[in-house]
Amino acid sequence: MAAIEALRNRHVVIALLVTPLLAVGAWFAVGYWVAGDALTPQPAAAGASYPLVERSGCRYAGGVCVLANGDLELEVSLLASSALLSVKASVPLDGVWVGSGGSDPAPPIAAVHGGDGIHWQVSLRSTPAADDRLRVVVQRDGSRFFGEMSLRFLQPAD
Repeated sequence: MAAIEALRNRHVVIALLVTPLLAVGAWFAVGYWVAGDALTPQPAAAGASYPLVERSGCRYAGGVCVLANGDLELEVSLLASSALLSVKASVPLDGVWVGSGGSDPAPPIAAVHGGDGIHWQVSLRSTPAADDRLRVVVQRDGSRFFGEMSLRFLQPAD
């Protein structure tokens, strides 16, 4: 009964309505003040390593997988009926290395490019299975970017 009487008091009702708004506002304000420069993108430092994020298209049969970090995007695809892997970058790269992450991991293979630093090709030893993982390392302006992707995107569409 005391709770019902408390809800009849207008000060309690206003406090109950305002408190969630103040809590959410304070949460965003503290996050903004504490994060500071962490919210603004920073350029890659020479000699440092950064992860590449696997986009959702890699989980589905479609023929193309995209790895990304900031302005760097890698579009990975398997050329028709061969063990030739194509890597197309959004910016010129200094080097690309590819290795398999299956049950019997092979040493990384360096890719060759057509001279522009954008298009790269890797000749794989064999066509990888759908349950294998492919590991990619690229170098750009002294920084290394690494990522791992599912090979489900290489399988024919269901």
